[in-house]
Amino acid sequence: MSDVSRLLYVDSDTDTAASRAAVLSDEYGFEVYTAGDIDTATTALQTNAIECVISEFELGDADGFDLLSHIRSDYGSLPVILLTDDEPTTVDSGAFKSGTTALFRRSEIDDSFDPLVDRIHELHRQATERQETVGVDDAAGGGREADRGEATSAGGAAQREQSGATIPLDSLLDAWATGDLRRERLEALGKDELITLLLELQDMSIAAADDVDAPHPTAAESGVSERPPNLDLSPGTKFLVQSTGQDDRKYDLHRDLLGLDDEHAHNVLLIRYRPFPPERLETIASNALNVTVISVGCHQPIPPAVRDSIETIRITNPGDVRRLGILATRIVNQWRKLTAGIRVSIDPLQTLFNYKAVEAVFRFMHALLGKLSSRGAVTQVHVNPSAAGVQNTNTIKMLFDYLLTVDSQGVTLEDI
Repeated sequence: MSDVSRLLYVDSDTDTAASRAAVLSDEYGFEVYTAGDIDTATTALQTNAIECVISEFELGDADGFDLLSHIRSDYGSLPVILLTDDEPTTVDSGAFKSGTTALFRRSEIDDSFDPLVDRIHELHRQATERQETVGVDDAAGGGREADRGEATSAGGAAQREQSGATIPLDSLLDAWATGDLRRERLEALGKDELITLLLELQDMSIAAADDVDAPHPTAAESGVSERPPNLDLSPGTKFLVQSTGQDDRKYDLHRDLLGLDDEHAHNVLLIRYRPFPPERLETIASNALNVTVISVGCHQPIPPAVRDSIETIRITNPGDVRRLGILATRIVNQWRKLTAGIRVSIDPLQTLFNYKAVEAVFRFMHALLGKLSSRGAVTQVHVNPSAAGVQNTNTIKMLFDYLLTVDSQGVTLEDI
């Protein structure tokens, strides 16, 4: 059923290992080998072309880090998933500096193995991209190790660890966005820092190009209303906005859903998978009570005039939905204590389909939208059906209260 076929399941409880291996084999089509300790696991790795290792964290006298150390020494970036009851923040993160490794809470497979299988696919993809990146670097004579940074090819987005530039990378990107990137600042960069900057600028340019679509007709040209009447902006309402372009009607609709013209200002959370036009961000900041921008896999330039009034958070890996969910929930929880309303915008969702299967996107959005709605947020999620796929768009559509469509016929509103 997937590009991953052979797994190694390591558990000192051989009965549990056999039971779970049977599920992964019978229900998901994997070829699964089992091991009860590190020595047996080593033998299995030597004699079989294992593509992913799943291991209990506690392995008798040893633990998952001992196994991980051996794998990283002899098998490079082979994907490893460690099953644990601990929250990831309580486990030493130093073990995850190289290779493709994930902690997975054992409780998540009590009801279904689907989340674990999704994680297997995701790690396998990351490992493949890591190998491709290293191969390109070596062919170019760069000789850089994968630990220095990671580049993902899906959707043109990049995820890289900063190499300790003497000049903050975000500062240089802001300078480029405002036309103030000067030669002397570039001359101060080292080779690796300059490469990182160029890759980031490439991502921003691709995102900007995606924003330039053929314009839709104006209201006067089409003879239809630009904005649907009687939008239900009750606390907790969820809108899916589908459009294929980036014209003024979409931004006007975005503004309406954020309530920027309301008598009382709202708290606004923007979750951006591509940079938002700085001038429009300045307008939002000027008409909102609080503004937080979570940029996912991209760099969001902040206009100098409103830099002090906007909180910015950056998530480098677009597939890190767990962190995104934690951050978004924390922010709206803080705002919930205030009397002002909460407005959330997620745009564009189709980027996430480059990193997650539709089932994983559905589960994440179901959980996130539920939390946002329970806290009274009015949430709008934007998607381009032609980019996300009509079937994927229809799958997530049922999570929303209303569908807003921006097309050549104007803006239409539909109950879901």
